[in-house]
Amino acid sequence: MTFKHILVPYDKSETARKALKEAVEIARVDQETKIDVINISPLPELELPSSYSSSLYGGDPTLINVDEVIKHRNDRIDEERREIYDSTKDEFADIEDRVTVTIVPGISPIDDIVEFCDDNGCDLIIMGSRGLGAIRGMLGSVSYGVLRSSKVPVMIMK
Repeated sequence: MTFKHILVPYDKSETARKALKEAVEIARVDQETKIDVINISPLPELELPSSYSSSLYGGDPTLINVDEVIKHRNDRIDEERREIYDSTKDEFADIEDRVTVTIVPGISPIDDIVEFCDDNGCDLIIMGSRGLGAIRGMLGSVSYGVLRSSKVPVMIMK
């Protein structure tokens, strides 16, 4: 079986890097295979006053332009995408035109990964067995959840 669209959830862990390397090896065999590298990230924190009407924080309320908030959020997402791209681009330099790095703002990594896979027509997920901070030697809760929820094959790298 050949895979044409591989999804690699990437959380900057060593097992996620192994998953990316495996996806690249598969894509090198078939010139039509493309890879989506995604990072599920909570919405970037914005530095906003906790209260706009309280005199405890300097008196007058601060008005915030919605366009500025959206721009700040998008700038933070772009910065995060560039950081991940820059830290992984050596892995896929020879097939760069077939790799996309995306930051997916979300709060439920399992649901967000499966939804991205479904929405984008991915036919294989390759991911690390555990992320940053998981208990050594155990299958991580996100990889386990994706394995149980996905409609497509999931390859877990140790």
